[in-house]
Amino acid sequence: MSIIVTQINKHGIVFGSDSNITGIHEVDKEDQKIFEIPSLNAAMCIAGTYTVKGEMMDIWLPNFIKENHEKYKSLREFVELLSKQFEQDMTVSEKALLSISHIAGYVDNHPEMWCLSNTTLLDNGKYSLGQSSFHFSEDLWGRDWNKNNLALLFESDGLNYQIYINSLTQGRVAFNTARKYLDLYFSSMFLSEFKFRYPRNLEEHSLLVRVYIDIIEVMYKISDYEPKEIGGKTQVFFIRKPF
Repeated sequence: MSIIVTQINKHGIVFGSDSNITGIHEVDKEDQKIFEIPSLNAAMCIAGTYTVKGEMMDIWLPNFIKENHEKYKSLREFVELLSKQFEQDMTVSEKALLSISHIAGYVDNHPEMWCLSNTTLLDNGKYSLGQSSFHFSEDLWGRDWNKNNLALLFESDGLNYQIYINSLTQGRVAFNTARKYLDLYFSSMFLSEFKFRYPRNLEEHSLLVRVYIDIIEVMYKISDYEPKEIGGKTQVFFIRKPF
């Protein structure tokens, strides 16, 4: 399974992912895992199965987004439509490989982050078996915005962001551990007498997301995991906050 990351900050939304597409025993190739949804000022990143009814996601998903653009006018409508299509078109074997998507963008000038999946995170940190049906939730505006007081957090300078990550247990632990120590490092350097500083725009925030994922790729390269499920060129895409 991939690693997918969605970071929301006061400047906008950053999506990040690795690019490895893995089979049972080896990495098959590298391919696109982040897809723009132009009509909604949104995008999505995917982890897990990379086919729908045998068709590769880099073909199936852009076609779905384009051919159905008149059927959705909001992120909720897009997620509902995509959920039904996944349930209808994915084979039993494709669903067994698990499917997790982050879908995020701006709605009425505020951010939303939806998670669409056919699995759930268990207490032991592993995912449940892939189900035939999909479920989804909006986890930012309707839940974490007030819970984590993000409006106030985003007003201040610093490494202030809300982040969502999905990956296998070892990938999530490696990412969160790297982020914890790197954020301490960055903060200490940004507060030093040198001219290092906190990110001031979306491009600079995306550099940090890229660094975190690059580190996980290195960890897999020097691991005994086979195949190297996380790796390849790190992909980053961002959406600016509308003014």
